[in-house]
Amino acid sequence: MSHTPGPWAYDADSCEVFGTTEDRSCGWVAKVVGGDSNDCRLPYDERLANARLIAAAPDLLAACKALAHDIRAMQFTDGEYRLSEYSARSILALLDREISKAEGEVINECD
Repeated sequence: MSHTPGPWAYDADSCEVFGTTEDRSCGWVAKVVGGDSNDCRLPYDERLANARLIAAAPDLLAACKALAHDIRAMQFTDGEYRLSEYSARSILALLDREISKAEGEVINECD
């Protein structure tokens, strides 16, 4: 199963995140809550920042995929601005790990 397609948006008043679904124009994705039964409260500004980050997730994933694609293309062609092999492999490892996490694949955090 894949995530709700982007783009996602957030409601600043409720700190709720919405996206599009096949059968509805708007589907609820998440709500950033302010606290729990132990009275552990997150300030409104922090909840709003978390809602913004969650809403940006589909676009961030797409950017990571595009960047990984472009780095592979740049690294393995004879361009004027080639990355060092070490730099390219380090960046790609980071991007691939984050893409895998976003897509729900099991990863080894020790890598």
